[in-house]
Amino acid sequence: MTMALLTSIEWHDLPVAKLAITERGIELVVTPWIECDGAYARYTLRIDKPESLQLNLNGALSAEDFGDLEISKFDYSGSQTERLSGEIGIFPGEAGFWTISFVNATWSFETV
Repeated sequence: MTMALLTSIEWHDLPVAKLAITERGIELVVTPWIECDGAYARYTLRIDKPESLQLNLNGALSAEDFGDLEISKFDYSGSQTERLSGEIGIFPGEAGFWTISFVNATWSFETV
């Protein structure tokens, strides 16, 4: 897996269409604005089988906040074995701040 597509996305003020936490890891569908197309694209980021996964969820949420998720940051680094470690910051509407941290995970990032 190459990081070229990951680095081509601006991981700030990025709408989240889906966030799923599963027994395998995390799945995020993000919808960046593509200026040259004049439209939103859809990409799925899967973080699978991490050595460790940490969730920090802060804030009192309403149902509307779940429909207004936004990536505030995504700091990541790759390894020689094509695994990824990093931290994703998420604003859940107006209800606080979440972080998802993971270490040494398999991953994929593809167009939906």
